[in-house]
Amino acid sequence: MNNDTNSMSIKTKLSLVIIIVMIGLLSISAFALYTEKTSLLNDRQVKTRHLVEAAYSIAAYHHDLQTKGVLTEDQAKTAAMNVIKALRYDEKEYFWINDMAAKILTSVASASPSTSSAMISNGRPALATCSKIILR
Repeated sequence: MNNDTNSMSIKTKLSLVIIIVMIGLLSISAFALYTEKTSLLNDRQVKTRHLVEAAYSIAAYHHDLQTKGVLTEDQAKTAAMNVIKALRYDEKEYFWINDMAAKILTSVASASPSTSSAMISNGRPALATCSKIILR
C-alpha cells in the first residue's frame, strides 16, 4: 500500500484529497438542507395546528353557549360563522367553513367561487376528499 501511494503523482494525490473534501462538503450540505426542510415543515404544521385550534375554539365557545341555552342553535352557528369569517392571519389569509358535502358555508367575498371545486394533485376534488378522510 505504501508503495502505491509513493508511486502516485502529487497531482493525483491532491485530486484525491479535493474529491474527498468535496464529497464531505456535499454530504454535510445535504444533511443540513434535509434538517432545515424538516424543521420548516414541522414549524408550518405547528402553526397550522394552532390556527385551526383558534378557529375551533370559537366554534366550541358558541356551541357551549347553545348547550347552556344562551343562544339557539341557529344563533350559535351564525355567530360562530361570522366570527370565523372575520378572522385573518398573515394579513391576507382567511378561514372558511364547509360542510361534510364539501359545500362552503362561509368564506370571504373575495374568495374564488371555484374553491369548492379545486382539485388535489391526483385529480380528485380537494374538499370532498378531505370530508371522506374525516368520516373514516
